[in-house]
Amino acid sequence: MCGNTDPLFTQMRELPVDIYEIDFPANFAEARKIIGLERTLCGNVPTITDLLEGPPENLRAMIRYARENN
Repeated sequence: MCGNTDPLFTQMRELPVDIYEIDFPANFAEARKIIGLERTLCGNVPTITDLLEGPPENLRAMIRYARENN
């Protein structure tokens, strides 16, 4: 789901899916808290500014953050 979906996390939790792609404007930690540990969350990376155009150090930091918070 694209954009800041913070207000929709409670409704998203009700969807019959196992994996959610959380866009970078959304609060990933809040998504995890509301959607729960039994579902997989991925994404939350600014694909153009950080993944494509950013320095490798930024990507490494994002990977560390995702591992620690997913």
